[in-house]
Amino acid sequence: MNILMKNLIIIICSFVFALPLQAQETYTVTASGFSFTPATIDAFTGDNIVFQVGSAHPVIQVSQTTYNSNGNTALSGGFSFPSGTGTFVPVEAGTYYYVCANHFSSGMKGKINVSFPLSLQKNTNENAYTVYPNPASENIIFRNSKNEVPDIIRIYDITGNEVYKFSGLNASESDDLLDISSLKKGMYIICGEEKGQIFTSKFIKL
Repeated sequence: MNILMKNLIIIICSFVFALPLQAQETYTVTASGFSFTPATIDAFTGDNIVFQVGSAHPVIQVSQTTYNSNGNTALSGGFSFPSGTGTFVPVEAGTYYYVCANHFSSGMKGKINVSFPLSLQKNTNENAYTVYPNPASENIIFRNSKNEVPDIIRIYDITGNEVYKFSGLNASESDDLLDISSLKKGMYIICGEEKGQIFTSKFIKL
């Protein structure tokens, strides 16, 4: 790859990568008496949920059953902010339930409804390359409507650093699986080079 092409890839990927960062929203949860404010948040994957409720209200994620029964059994693997301060960034769509570990019996609880951004759900440009499955935890495929895969594929994390490079792929279903199992959970930008053109898309690693 010549220097010009390399710089072009960096510029295009950096520009596209900046879009989801600008689109991310930050929601701040505070405490009002024995209530979370707001008690319900509608967010997208990749958004920031910032808890600033104070040390008197340690926050723990719970299951829906625990939430409905006003319990305080922590969800295994869930988020927890003992100091009442912290940031949660959801990478999976769904509803997240949480309570105040001290005042759960008073009904101090909240939930976060998380959806995938439309730009991650469907790409309607027939000439564009699409990532699927999206989101994914083990393997992804990056191809266009003509069943073609780029000659070179690069993956960038949310800081803009290249974390993976694939080359020499072909159109065989069994040969173009991209192993992303070693990547951390979160949002990524995938850039493909094919005949001097650069194609980009986004995906979420679960």
